[in-house]
Amino acid sequence: ARTLNISAVDENDSFVTDAGITAAVAELDTAKTTLQATRTGLSSNLAVVEARLAFNEELLKTVEEGAALLTEADIDDEKATKLALETRHDLGINALGFSFTNGTALTQLLKLS
Repeated sequence: ARTLNISAVDENDSFVTDAGITAAVAELDTAKTTLQATRTGLSSNLAVVEARLAFNEELLKTVEEGAALLTEADIDDEKATKLALETRHDLGINALGFSFTNGTALTQLLKLS
């Protein structure tokens, strides 16, 4: 009652007289107007908070998706690098096999001569 400035209703039975009732009604009307203005302000603040919450949720979703894509890209890059190294290794082994086979064939050819 104090924050709404309602003082007409007190322990002195202000409702006994017409003036007391009129004063109480006037103070209650003023208090009602104050409460409505406060409600409007709170509704506006709620709209701002909800908009910020929606923005932050979308931002979080975007960041999480981006992080997942980066992790996936790193894994794909590592797979490609590993495959390239395995291919290089296999080609090297095959080249050594060919050179050994050719060297052996050349040695046998020289022995026949």
